[in-house]
Amino acid sequence: MYVFDVQNKDGFVNNGEKLNVTEEGPFVYDMRVRKLNLTWNLTTDEVSYREWTTFEFNAEVRIAVLLVETRG
Repeated sequence: MYVFDVQNKDGFVNNGEKLNVTEEGPFVYDMRVRKLNLTWNLTTDEVSYREWTTFEFNAEVRIAVLLVETRG
């Protein structure tokens, strides 16, 4: 994921200056999906569940990408 950092917020908002942004990233996240409250329906041979998705920042991959980018 990439984000944009606004460099001239006050000038943009108050004086109508052209927006000046810098790109920051990449920010890398690991996605984990868990299935909770599993229920088996033996009559219809179906299973139902609730899905729980979480994202965790992966600093190691971010550092590796930055090193590759700076070394060219």
